[in-house]
Amino acid sequence: MKWSSVREMYPNQFVKLKTLSSKLMNDNEQEIVEEVDLIGAVEDKNATNELLHSKGGDEFP
Repeated sequence: MKWSSVREMYPNQFVKLKTLSSKLMNDNEQEIVEEVDLIGAVEDKNATNELLHSKGGDEFP
């Protein structure tokens, strides 16, 4: 599924997804997500907890 389609389906909402394809821009400083696998919508009250428990979440204080 295209990232732009997810944004249309879930405007102003947090979503949990898996990146299937992306490209690096600006000397590898910016990742542009193109294709995703949508896992589901995340309620606002659970969004921070989901982020902290996601892959790479240990990078956040």
